Amino acid sequence: METCKDIIELLSDYLDGDLPAKTTRAFESHMKGCPPCMDFLDSIRDTRNLASSLRCEAIPEEVKRSLRDFLKRECRGGRS
Repeated sequence: METCKDIIELLSDYLDGDLPAKTTRAFESHMKGCPPCMDFLDSIRDTRNLASSLRCEAIPEEVKRSLRDFLKRECRGGRS
């Protein structure tokens, strides 16, 4: 696990605390020496924090109907 691509694939598991200890140490070691990966991790953390602070609101029935109608039209059009 030495490339930035390898690290990026582990971000979610790292943030969720789901990586084995050895992998976590390797991940954190890479982060210390790779500012772009650290910036990306910070960006993901910020995004998760912002998303978790959003409130859930019901979708108005009119919007649901419009979305359903749109999807039906698109699905029919995609099969022709």
